[in-house]
Amino acid sequence: MFKITEGQYALGGLTVLAVWLFVILPLLHYFGDGWVAITSTIVTATAGAVVAALTIVLANVGKQQVADTRILQRAYLSVEPQGIELSGGQVFVGQVIFKNVGKLPATEFVSVVKKIEVHDADWATPVLTDRDLPIPAGVIPIGAEVPQGSRGIAHAEVAQANVSGDKYLFVYGRAKFKDGFGIAPHVTFCHRYPWAQVQPLTPSAGYRISKSFARYHQHGNNSD
Repeated sequence: MFKITEGQYALGGLTVLAVWLFVILPLLHYFGDGWVAITSTIVTATAGAVVAALTIVLANVGKQQVADTRILQRAYLSVEPQGIELSGGQVFVGQVIFKNVGKLPATEFVSVVKKIEVHDADWATPVLTDRDLPIPAGVIPIGAEVPQGSRGIAHAEVAQANVSGDKYLFVYGRAKFKDGFGIAPHVTFCHRYPWAQVQPLTPSAGYRISKSFARYHQHGNNSD
């Protein structure tokens, strides 16, 4: 559907004013001074209204430009899965990378990657809040990556977990940061790994599930 923009409204107002001043007013002057006086009053009132309207339109345009600049230039974080490995031959640890894909540094960055959960494919990710985040904060420069691992879960706990369908391991968490404009967006994430794809590493080196098998779960992925 066609939508008239604020700039088009402004151009229309200027066009109306120009027609009054440079077309209608000279024609009325040709027909008599009385009409000129009446029309001058109308033109003055119209011009004042047009100027007031243009002021409002330009103010709104300025606000929109500021908002657009923030959207284009702010810091953005992506959370990419990096697989699950049996750390130290004892516990599985889920790995993620936080990457600043925006155009400003992400300041006051804090994040948490919770203990791996074992469920079926329909598991609903728990809701995390700022209370789950640690207190120390850091900075992620433009284009930089910050790796982070989850709390570990024992191999036996995963193997013995009883689920109704196919077994999956879930790596999930939350992050918060300042986007360069004083706003503090949040990112929540949940990556799902099929237990059927667990593979041994080199002899006696443990097990892993490659990041190539990771999927973004239907629950628990959100950002603002």
